[in-house]
Amino acid sequence: MKREFSISLKIWLSLSILVFGYMISMVLGFVLGQKMELRLNIASEHLFPATRQSQLALLAFKEQIKYYDDAVVLGEPSFIDSAEYKANNVRNALEIIIGLEGIPQDKKDELKKTLNRFNEFTASSLSVYAKLSSFLESSDAFEGYNTSERDLLLRGEAYKLAQDTKDLRIELTNWSNEFAELLKKELSDISLSTMRQRYLGLIVFAVVVVTALSLIAIIVKRSISRPLEKSFMLEKAVEQS
Repeated sequence: MKREFSISLKIWLSLSILVFGYMISMVLGFVLGQKMELRLNIASEHLFPATRQSQLALLAFKEQIKYYDDAVVLGEPSFIDSAEYKANNVRNALEIIIGLEGIPQDKKDELKKTLNRFNEFTASSLSVYAKLSSFLESSDAFEGYNTSERDLLLRGEAYKLAQDTKDLRIELTNWSNEFAELLKKELSDISLSTMRQRYLGLIVFAVVVVTALSLIAIIVKRSISRPLEKSFMLEKAVEQS
């Protein structure tokens, strides 16, 4: 009875080694899967919105400038209101990016500087372009200046705004490209990590199975096959004697 229990225990021990090895590979796959899920969440909840909002900010800024130009060329001050609406779109897009938790703090600080420069630009633009759009009809905004002085003043303000427009367009374009590259790189890294994870899981599983089978073979040979062989030979020797 004791011998039968010992053999049964050894058989179960051999099987438990294989099960334990399989559990190790499963736990490893689960842990790696959780890490991959976290990275996907960061990409979908932070990097993708940041990329989208930065593109919207750039597009809205271009439309804002177009409305300013139309207001001056067509002499329609009403276009200034449309430009202000687009300015609010730019402002909202930048604020959304700044509010995202997954964006590094140093980038948020730089974005805040961009937002401050944009707010200063917009405040100045509203005044200057309103004057430019109604230059031929209104002289109240330039009281105390003659025509040439008003023209010179407007040229100076318009030139500064043109430079600020160029700088902000470059800055917003850089933000759009940067977030797009960050998203592209993160998705590429996730794809590469997923492939590595599959191969790693396969290798770990193969190593575990080979190791478990080797241990099972050793246990079976030393604890079951060899004792049974000795017992059989002993019984045969007794019968022959």
